[in-house]
Parts: sequence; structure tokens; C-alpha cells
Amino acid sequence: MEGPPPNRPSVSVIICAHSLNRWELLQSAVSSAIAEEPDDLLVVIDHNQVLFDKAEQTLRSTSGSTQVRVIENANAPGLSGARNTGIASTDATIIAFIDDDAEVLPGWIGHLVAPFSDQSVVAVGGRAMPARPERFPAWWPHEYNWVVGCSWTGLPDALTEVRNVIGCCMAFRRDALLQTDGFDPALGRVGSNAAGCEETELCIRLRKDGARVLYEPRATVLHHIDERRLTARYFMRRCWAEGRSKARISRTLGGSSLGPERRFAVEALRRSLSTGARATLSMEWSGIARAAALAGGLCTTGLGFAWPVRE
Repeated sequence: MEGPPPNRPSVSVIICAHSLNRWELLQSAVSSAIAEEPDDLLVVIDHNQVLFDKAEQTLRSTSGSTQVRVIENANAPGLSGARNTGIASTDATIIAFIDDDAEVLPGWIGHLVAPFSDQSVVAVGGRAMPARPERFPAWWPHEYNWVVGCSWTGLPDALTEVRNVIGCCMAFRRDALLQTDGFDPALGRVGSNAAGCEETELCIRLRKDGARVLYEPRATVLHHIDERRLTARYFMRRCWAEGRSKARISRTLGGSSLGPERRFAVEALRRSLSTGARATLSMEWSGIARAAALAGGLCTTGLGFAWPVRE
């Protein structure tokens, strides 16, 4: 390997893992990231000693210009704690994250890091495409691909300023992260639950005093989706959890931070009515089902948001 470009800032890639069930996917994620020649690659194991021992024996190495390290989550269990452990364990200028079930496509680091040449940029997110899109059921509304950690219908096709990045494909300026408390441990996935929004909450806190968050769709990962998540039950469970997480963000950061959600809700309702009307006229049952899922997801997320909080 020729090594990273000489003018590229130092980059650390962090991959968090908690389950042996994803071992082969984790290996693929690590291999794909190494091919991008980051300066440092950290595999953070979330309170699973068996997985840590296996990863330490198998993944720890130096490959070309990249040092691969395996460390344990030093914080409370959960994705936020694991990510914060990774942040504290590197001094790279740019810290990038992918999920343990994702693979980066060639050019990922270059596209993700380039926008940081603008000093006002504190975070850049990329596109997350499903590795096997044919697995989506016919009723699935792709406006809700965020349910399974993928980019959704309606995102821009070019470099654009956004409110927040998507968790399985994102990068941050390290000095900006150090000025915050990192990812909120009260948000985000713990084990196999359906929680989320930790990257949304962090981006909202980072976007102050002219700081910017960008979406760069050319920085692409392929996200492998467990078929158990492509069910109506998981779809509704994830929508409910999203509503609960957004309610916490609203309480802590203010309702004005959720403008994109309100716009999404209006657009989802419009699409549901439009799709349902066309499908009903043509007796297209999959279209009717998609319209119902759009409406059901919107209602479930709204109920999760509005449900009383027990402190």
C-alpha cells in the first residue's frame, strides 16, 4: 500500500461491537476500513469478554500504515459509552465511525475527510446503503430506512449542510468532540434494544457559533441488515423507540431542535395519502401496505414522543 495522502489530517476509525453473532461481519468491517489506510483503527468491545479475547487475538495488528487496536468499553454498557471510550483512546485529528455490520466502499475516508478543510465543519456524514436491498419486504416504505440504519428516500444527492449525521457512517473533528461530553449515555443502543438518536443529540450540541454538519453521499458504506429487523414488529418497535429518544432530546435541548422531524412528519403524511390513493385506485396491494406502514410508523413515533415520561 502507498499510504495515505501526505496532506490528509490524521484519521482514526472506530468500530464498536458487542456480540459474537456478528463476528464475520466485524471482520469484514475491519478489513474494509484497513483498505482505506486510516492512521489508527480501534475496535471497542462492549462488555463481552469472550468477544474481546477473540478480537484481541485475531484483529490486533499493524497493516501497512494502520495500527489496529482492540480495547474494552471503559464506560457503562451501550453504544454511546463504547464510542466515548474510543474517542478518549485516540489523538487523531478526525475520528470516523462505522458499525460492526457495515463495510466501507473505496474512497470512503477521502470523501468523508475532504470537507473538514473548511474549519467551520465539525462533522460529516455519509451514505449508508443496504448491502442486500432485495431483502426488503414489498410493504417497506424506504422513507423509513433509518429504522435499520440506512439512508432514506428524500436525502440530497450532493454535499449538503444538514442537522445531523447517520450513526453507521460519520466523522467528527476531535477537538470539537472534546469540547462536549461526547455521546449521551442515556441515548443510543444498549445490546440489541431499538434505541437511537445519540448522534443526532451530539450534532445538535455541536452546531453552535457557526459550526456546520455536512452530508457527503459519496462517502458510502454498505450496511448488512439482519432479516429479523425487516419485520413489521421491529419496524414499529424502532419507531416507538425513536419517538422516546426524540422526546428526551426535546426536553434537554428544546423543541426547536426537532424541525427536521416536523418536516419529515408532514412529508410522510403527504406520501402516505398520495401512495395510498394511487394504490387503491389501481388495486396494488403492496402500495396500500406501504401507505399503511408510512402512516403507522408516523403514528407510532408520535405516540412514543408524546407518551408520559417517568423519571
